[in-house]
Amino acid sequence: MSDILKSLYKTRCGAELMCSLSSFSEATYHPSISVRFITLYNKFQSGLGGVLLRFTFALLACLSISNANADLSSTLLEDLIKHSDVIVFAQPIKFESNAYGEGYALFTAKQTIKGIAPPENFRITWTSEVHEQRIKTGNNRLLFLKREANGEYTGTQYGRSYWEIESDFSKNSTCQLYTRYLYPINMIVIDPKYINAGLLIKPHPKKGEKTPPILCLDNIQTIVR
Repeated sequence: MSDILKSLYKTRCGAELMCSLSSFSEATYHPSISVRFITLYNKFQSGLGGVLLRFTFALLACLSISNANADLSSTLLEDLIKHSDVIVFAQPIKFESNAYGEGYALFTAKQTIKGIAPPENFRITWTSEVHEQRIKTGNNRLLFLKREANGEYTGTQYGRSYWEIESDFSKNSTCQLYTRYLYPINMIVIDPKYINAGLLIKPHPKKGEKTPPILCLDNIQTIVR
């Protein structure tokens, strides 16, 4: 055991792990590690079992920190559309998350633009993972979904399947329904042919403003089909 620990200490991650062996508490707890484990840790932290348990916790923390610093990889818009069983405009009517970050949202389907329409009311859930998309507002969404064998719906691609929709119905508007092309949505690569078709728009910001590009959804049905 001592030889293993000496080897671990030579790496950056191992050094952090070694430090955590002697003192691991909620102060060093990373958000993506469930606090349920902390209860077990507190119960069994004494003796040899405690040493092994602290080692396990430290390893989980080290891996978790590494994962938390990693961004989502990019994906093609065509792949997101192709692999979605259902693409639907929907409005969240109820959404909740617990202390661990896990939660669910109940949606009302507004308009289905690909696949078999989901029930009028359906739900999606999310875990405590770092890059999960959580529903926190009642704004409409464009959802890219997979229909599971049990009838439940999940995001087609992790971390980028739920697009929050904003609207601009003013007289001079060039796009009435849109989503901001910011992380994680900007990890979706847009083919130039869609840019030329007006899907991706770069607004002209006013002086001193930083305005992100937007994805205009007015003609998303045409692109999907």
